[in-house]
Amino acid sequence: MANRLQLLEMAFKDQVVARLSIEREVNNQSYVNLLLDKKLASFIDRLEKMNKRYQHLEKRFDDISARLYSDESIGFIIILVIIIELLLRFKPQVQALQLRVRGQEKKLHHEEKESPQPKNGVNYSPKHGISLKNELCVVVFKRDNNNIISTFIDLAIKNLDDVKLTTPTHYVIEKHDVLRQIPRTRLYLIVSEIDEKSTFGFCRQMDNDIQISTIRFIKSLGGSIILVIANDETSKKLTAHSLYNTSLRFIQSNDILQELASNGKVFSMWRELSSHQMSHLRKIIRTALNLKLPIR
Repeated sequence: MANRLQLLEMAFKDQVVARLSIEREVNNQSYVNLLLDKKLASFIDRLEKMNKRYQHLEKRFDDISARLYSDESIGFIIILVIIIELLLRFKPQVQALQLRVRGQEKKLHHEEKESPQPKNGVNYSPKHGISLKNELCVVVFKRDNNNIISTFIDLAIKNLDDVKLTTPTHYVIEKHDVLRQIPRTRLYLIVSEIDEKSTFGFCRQMDNDIQISTIRFIKSLGGSIILVIANDETSKKLTAHSLYNTSLRFIQSNDILQELASNGKVFSMWRELSSHQMSHLRKIIRTALNLKLPIR
């Protein structure tokens, strides 16, 4: 009897444990179901929001479709067409104006680039209001050829009795500082010499610099310039009506000398000028100094 009671007690305890396990599982399942219900409710809420957004977008699409056929849209399209037509019609004029403006800008840039700049303390900007004497000033760059220069001057102004020379008759420019001592006259006769060792018509770099600086400075004074390049052996082969040797690199490499050459104010010679060159030189002197033509 005692054994049976003990067995019944043990069976009862097992049933109690099993019931507690079942109850715990039921509670867990209820919690899981609750979580699933919440997630399902959240999902349904999102679906409803998406449905509302879709309906809103559908409504906006309908509104835009309706506006395409409204008077405002038609007016906007007409204005847009008019603007495009005006742009196409005035495009050539605008392009021409742009090209003109660019051309002016390039011209100004070119002038600024070529405008003379102060160098070695000498300002080459044009001097306005300077009174120029109606005289001829001869400029050379070597002191050891005074006799040659004197002879050349006598030949150049032969039969030009009205020509008045400066005192002294010629100025020697060996440094940039001497440029300020040059008198202000209406005509300058610049005599340059080619280096005897040069085979391509070059002056020495030092001579080249001082000569170009002298020409720029004299040009800034407002006087006329005549350039005579001596000691050029190739000039012996000049044609009858040629004024200078066009293959001289000294002239080709300097824009200011090319400008003088284009105006017929550059001469080249070996020992003396030809009769044609001398005649043209005297003509330039008469014109620059406003001398009367000789009566024949």
